[in-house]
Amino acid sequence: MAALTSGTPAGTRLGEVLAAGPPGTDADVAVAAGLVAEAGGLARTAQAAADHLATALAALDSVPLVPGPAVELAEIARFVVTRDR
Repeated sequence: MAALTSGTPAGTRLGEVLAAGPPGTDADVAVAAGLVAEAGGLARTAQAAADHLATALAALDSVPLVPGPAVELAEIARFVVTRDR
């Protein structure tokens, strides 16, 4: 949604590509993914994920948990948000 509502030429083109139907080939998926990135969709999504992570970690810190499991939960959350693939 971030890419589609970006107001950029790439966002407009992405809307056109998706209006034609779901991507049918790996090349179609690559084109759509490139347009999402070009329209700023990845950056906006990464920022939203970082914001949610910060909220989750603050919530985790606010409850009395055994330190070991709390650290493990925080590590898992950070991994999920910051992984490349």
